[in-house]
Amino acid sequence: MGSNLYFVWAGKGTLEDHFKQAVRQAGVDDRVTFVGELDAIEDWLDASDIFVLPSESEGLPLAVMEAMAKGIPVAASAVSGVPEGLGETGKLLTSPLYDSRAMIQELVSTLRTWAEDAPLRQKVGQSCKRRAEELFREERMVEETIAVIERVIHDFIKTS
Repeated sequence: MGSNLYFVWAGKGTLEDHFKQAVRQAGVDDRVTFVGELDAIEDWLDASDIFVLPSESEGLPLAVMEAMAKGIPVAASAVSGVPEGLGETGKLLTSPLYDSRAMIQELVSTLRTWAEDAPLRQKVGQSCKRRAEELFREERMVEETIAVIERVIHDFIKTS
């Protein structure tokens, strides 16, 4: 499995130097690329087969939504808004704050399965895409924002 996996690390973080050192020590420099902060990730997503976000803290990460919208299978930690966004699609990993070893084992297993089974990987990716189309449509978000504003105005008028 490992011979066909390459990783791109996008973004910055307090552990970036630690991970760069770990990658060098593991001798996998040729399989991991650190690209830093990106304004546009579309080209990287277009070249990706799997999206992973093993994070300790997130809101509802735009990167997960973008990967889902592209039809890429997503494996992400169960933190903050990730479970709501990912739903029953992709692979929701145990939060590393709860059990980091379990998260690592789940991630390795998921990567192994998805790397070895292209039809399954594509099926999961399409499931992610359908969820993104359902949840993250501009029309839906505008409608729900208007509904919230209308409720606030209604409640304000009612209590005034």
